[in-house]
Amino acid sequence: ADRRNCDSTWVCVHDAKFGVQSQWRLEPAGNGAYYVQLVGRRKPNAPTGASLHVYDGLRDGTPIDGSSWLCVHDDRLGANSQWRFLPVGDGSFYIELVGRRQAGAAPGASLHVWNDEREGEVTHGSTWVCVHDNKYGEGSQWRLVPVSESDGEGVGQAEGR
Repeated sequence: ADRRNCDSTWVCVHDAKFGVQSQWRLEPAGNGAYYVQLVGRRKPNAPTGASLHVYDGLRDGTPIDGSSWLCVHDDRLGANSQWRFLPVGDGSFYIELVGRRQAGAAPGASLHVWNDEREGEVTHGSTWVCVHDNKYGEGSQWRLVPVSESDGEGVGQAEGR
């Protein structure tokens, strides 16, 4: 059962971009880490500025062993809301969690796209996002794409490779 509170929403990636719902702002968290803040609202009437967060909870199960689902949360909750960007060398990045995705796990799990066929697509053209203890090629690599001032306050969009 899903034990998150009403202040968070699960994260997916989609083939199309949806304005501020697809745009993220990086806010320094110290020690080379960042909060990754959604520019838009995670749901109607929610405050702006929800941040990526790893929640050690269930959404009808875990994606695969060594993984935890990703959400956006209205509050910044310590190291599980902080991220480091590690260059891959081709213009893409691994996005690593500063904290631990769950008790007993090693720090440094990476943002990863997981197409969970057991649960199907979120909507046509989208899939869930998790953090995983290992890096799995292009599913764990992300590009930061600047957004022009006219498109959204000079913020960027993260894209899977």
